[in-house]
Amino acid sequence: MLISSSANPQVSADFTTLSATIGCGSLVVEFQDLSIGSLDTWLWGFGNGNPSTLNNPTAIYI
Repeated sequence: MLISSSANPQVSADFTTLSATIGCGSLVVEFQDLSIGSLDTWLWGFGNGNPSTLNNPTAIYI
């Protein structure tokens, strides 16, 4: 008996920011997903208590 299966390629997580990453007062940072592989869901944790499931989210740091 021969069983054939196809494996999904491994995901490699990567990202960049599209806006300033330093500043005074409230800081708005736009993130861009650069991950490779077959992604269909995202879960970002920014350390500010406001996670996101968007693929290219924005985070606010006070």
